[in-house]
Amino acid sequence: MPASAIASALLEPAPPVIESQAASPQGASDLREAAQWCYQLRYQHSHAAQDFVQIIASFNIAPPESAGSGVPQRVDLFLTARLIYSGNEESIQALELRRAGNAMWPCATYGPPDTLVDLGSGTGDGDVRTYCFDPAVPAAAFARIGLTWRSLDVASTQNAGAVLAGHRDDGTGSEGAAVLPPAIMPAPVSSPSVSPFNTWSQDFDITDYGDTIQSALDAVLTALCGGSSLGQQIQMQVSYSYPLISPEGPAALATEVPVTVVPTQPITADTSAKLATTLEFWLAKTAPVRTKAQWHIAITLYSQMPYAAEQPLLRINRLVYRLEG
Repeated sequence: MPASAIASALLEPAPPVIESQAASPQGASDLREAAQWCYQLRYQHSHAAQDFVQIIASFNIAPPESAGSGVPQRVDLFLTARLIYSGNEESIQALELRRAGNAMWPCATYGPPDTLVDLGSGTGDGDVRTYCFDPAVPAAAFARIGLTWRSLDVASTQNAGAVLAGHRDDGTGSEGAAVLPPAIMPAPVSSPSVSPFNTWSQDFDITDYGDTIQSALDAVLTALCGGSSLGQQIQMQVSYSYPLISPEGPAALATEVPVTVVPTQPITADTSAKLATTLEFWLAKTAPVRTKAQWHIAITLYSQMPYAAEQPLLRINRLVYRLEG
């Protein structure tokens, strides 16, 4: 090995340590948010003043041979992270991220869970973003950095993972370099992919989503899947519900009658129409009471990844559509 290569290897810091990663629901203020999730990555590194950590956050990780087979397109985000120190290097003033391409900026945190510093979404235009500490925090032997990418749609972003590598600036201006591919990163570390599973037990009233159950279901699928609904794997269960006593108050007693099950299958342009036809046929055949009656719909979206075909991404236990009154 050339002497220059040996010297460079000796200068490199120890590799980062991936402390944890998680896929968590973002919230459920409405159906759109119910189908969104956050990817959280936490790592440790010495992060000396001259150190940089190269980060590749990847989404929709799948074998190359699965490309073009209905699997959502893979997305790789390239970032470098460094800490900005005070002049005497005794305190940390900011975390700086640089991106290559059009990478989505994450939110950031610093420190262990019991003294976590929330750095928010940072500030800055272009390809550099700064996350300021206010006040500055004392320098430590190891920095613990958390990065969170928010508002990821379960239909279009079905898993996530990361590759990290540490690098030490040798004075040649390498801080401006793009993130290296994993194959030539110095001592890269990687994580297995994680997938979301958003589950919601509360009711979501979809009556105002459409004048008919078909139009409401079309709107629901658009809200849950965005422009990625066609081909998405879905399963639905529908029941008819009618209050036996006054529906006012939390102690209302109601009857629930199973009506139909839509087995797991890809969403097509007429998925809602077919289900609506089945429900209208059931109403015509059984002639149940419609006043204050409701359709209750349980819906599950599944992964399209070739190795996780039966893995659920989203489960909503009850969508409510009021028939009359």
